[in-house]
Amino acid sequence: GGLLACLEVASGEAVWRREARGEISASVAVDERVVVAGCWDGHIAALDAMTGDEVWRYKTQAPVSSSPCIGDGVAYCGSDDHGLYALDLESGGLVWRSDLGGQVRSSPALTADLVVVGSIDHRCYAVSRETGEVAWATPTEEEIMSSPSISSSVVYVGSRDGALYALDLATGEVLWKHTSAYGVYSSPAVAEQTVYV
Repeated sequence: GGLLACLEVASGEAVWRREARGEISASVAVDERVVVAGCWDGHIAALDAMTGDEVWRYKTQAPVSSSPCIGDGVAYCGSDDHGLYALDLESGGLVWRSDLGGQVRSSPALTADLVVVGSIDHRCYAVSRETGEVAWATPTEEEIMSSPSISSSVVYVGSRDGALYALDLATGEVLWKHTSAYGVYSSPAVAEQTVYV
């Protein structure tokens, strides 16, 4: 199993601790009301941020190791069942599910209109936040475990093929790629005119 905990910043004392039904291997997402986490038992769950009580639980068809993200009352999260899920933050109800080509272990990045995420099928996807329809899918040569970063209409994402890709946010076109001898699993960080990976 796994454990979720809420700690006081000043003291490190536990406010609450909750046993999870499955191992948790990704970061949680937090807003003012809820904490959302994915579990290896296939569930995406929301807990009350103040009490730790379960608010809702949604069952996918495979383990979840993607870190969720939250935007405008919706939680977005990938699953090993090839799905990218959009769940209502209040109820946990399914808003949409986008069936991508492989396991989704990358964590989503949001823009005003798109959810951008990588997949084990070697592609980086941009999906409509409203409908879940795929806007573009850009292939790399290997799996994408790296979570995308977005800055100034450019998507930066790493691939197991050893390259960091810069993609046009609107079209998915490869603007450039920088290749190294090692697979890129970490998530890029962008600061001003520089990207770190």
